[in-house]
Amino acid sequence: MSSPSTLFDLTGWAWVRLTGRDAHKFLHNFCTNDVLKLPQTYGCEAFVTNVKARVLGHIFAFEAADAETGPAVDVFSFPGQDAPLLAHLDRYLIREEVAFENRTDATFTSLLSGAVPQDDEALRPFETRHAVVGKCRVTMRRLDLLGEPGHLIVGDRENVAHVREAFLESGATSGDAATFESRRIEAVLPIYGIDLSEDQLAPEAGRPWAISYTKGCYLGQEPIARIDALGHVNKLLRGVRLEADVVPERGASVVADGKEIGTVTSAIAGTALAYIRSKYSEPGTIVAIGSSNEEIPAQIFASSEPRP
Repeated sequence: MSSPSTLFDLTGWAWVRLTGRDAHKFLHNFCTNDVLKLPQTYGCEAFVTNVKARVLGHIFAFEAADAETGPAVDVFSFPGQDAPLLAHLDRYLIREEVAFENRTDATFTSLLSGAVPQDDEALRPFETRHAVVGKCRVTMRRLDLLGEPGHLIVGDRENVAHVREAFLESGATSGDAATFESRRIEAVLPIYGIDLSEDQLAPEAGRPWAISYTKGCYLGQEPIARIDALGHVNKLLRGVRLEADVVPERGASVVADGKEIGTVTSAIAGTALAYIRSKYSEPGTIVAIGSSNEEIPAQIFASSEPRP
């Protein structure tokens, strides 16, 4: 690696594998992005929605086909999402040739964030490469979770200590949960169950690259198409940067023009995530966040689409 990087432990985040002739098509029919393009694009971010376009899951799908497994898709998601996602998909399985495997408990996951490999080593977003680290076989997958180049390091759970030690010895620094929380809020990355749930419509998450408006029918497609035709949703998830180094409470009000225009979902000192009325969601908009008996001036910012 040619620049400083931080190693975060994401072991326990969900991994689900779909295999079989219909694996890609089946997942394609139950998420918001174009999974059929995975062999060409390596992967995609998407939402799993119900028929009303409410968010049941926030996923990252990786092409996983090889000569041994045949057609396959690996789905990465947030902690605790493996069982609900599997139950949802299994509910709709009829005659399709697809099998599900929960790989969460057998897998360790680390995120090497901020690492920029040399050009001849660089992975494109969602691209997969197999490697040996600390004498252990691992799978490396490009995923810019925190608004900077990032790589998931995935392997058998029993090898986690050896792999972690190898990366730290090569110059990576160890990142703790507090550092991850800070960086993910700065990157406007919602955590399912905290900032995102079935209470939200998929477009409200403020991640338009995770939704294809040209892929055709899927569960939840009709409400999302209507939203697109109308031009916008009523609220969007945004970052809010405060002028004071305080931590807003979850549920704190975001105000503008003398009225409440949003609600905080997560926060660190000086920065928060909040659902903001669309009228006030443009980056750079000046707002305020209520804290105790005062309102603290703040400014809206948004997440940005990962780039190669």
